[in-house]
Parts: sequence; structure tokens; C-alpha cells
Amino acid sequence: MALKQACKRDGNSYIESLVGGDCTGSLERLTRGFEQVFVATFSNVDDFNYYLGQPFSASFDPAHDEFKNFVFPLLSVDENGQTNGVVVLDFPNPS
Repeated sequence: MALKQACKRDGNSYIESLVGGDCTGSLERLTRGFEQVFVATFSNVDDFNYYLGQPFSASFDPAHDEFKNFVFPLLSVDENGQTNGVVVLDFPNPS
């Protein structure tokens, strides 16, 4: 959750909102073993691409890059060595 304050572009915060929490109490039980959910909102595609970073964008946010380097080793890995501990869904804001 600290990424919202840590991520800066040209000295300014650019994540519009970041919400998240525990989804293990879902009555629908459709979480497929995932325990946490986070939704980040960006005001434009340029900010989103900056957040994604390499290999998707030449410029990148060092704070998000540092976070990815920290979290990837903590994700679960299947028997083939594939990381299977995160699902990312990118979609445009319908407004």
C-alpha cells in the first residue's frame, strides 16, 4: 500500500488510488488460492506504462521496480519453475 506514496513521476505522486485487502473470506470461494487483492488506478496510460516499466516501457518507476525485485522471490513457483503467485488484470477506465 506504501507504493501510492513512494511512486513518483517528475517528483509527483501519480497513482490515483490504491486499494487492497484480504480476499480469503469470500463467500463465493472463487479466489483460486489467492489471499490478497490490490487495485491501482492511474489517470492516464502514460502513468500506467511508467508504473509497468521494463520491458513494456523504456522509462520506469524505481520504487515499483524495487518492489517487484522484493516481491517476486516471495511468490509461489510451480514444479516447472514458473511463478504462479500473482495475477495481473489491466483494463481501461470506462469513464
